[in-house]
Amino acid sequence: MTASKRAAGETSSKIPWYGWVGLVVFVVVGLVVVYLTHKPIVSAEVRWAVTIAWIVITVALGIYDFMGVAHAPAGSIDVRPVDRWTIPHAGAGLVFGVWFLPFVVVLPLVALWEVFEWLPTGFGQTEIIQNRLVDIGVALVGWFLVTLVASIVTGTQMPWVI
Repeated sequence: MTASKRAAGETSSKIPWYGWVGLVVFVVVGLVVVYLTHKPIVSAEVRWAVTIAWIVITVALGIYDFMGVAHAPAGSIDVRPVDRWTIPHAGAGLVFGVWFLPFVVVLPLVALWEVFEWLPTGFGQTEIIQNRLVDIGVALVGWFLVTLVASIVTGTQMPWVI
């Protein structure tokens, strides 16, 4: 960072402080919703292994893209329907599936995440609509596949509603 940027109060992060606050609020509310609506159909070991793997991958991509470790090449994200952030969106669906969250909870969570990304927080205002739709779609497909398999294996009904 140049001295003039430091003097102007700029940071190397593209995300302003209120974006970080919004992220924390979204995550905390999401965790409360998960806690209140999950069903322990899948073993705790599998739930936590999938969740931790997803967190590690998502944080690593965040560091890569947003924290200045490496700068995303121009035009590499947000301008195509599928980009590297499609992976964590699909992973979120897998996580929601192993926690056996109801569909009526998953759909608003993934849709509201895209709204959050669109708000001026530095997370994805420039995403094209096709990218947003793919992000929602892969999360829902991931959720569906995991809950379908878990339902078949355990003889439990699909968690469509709470």
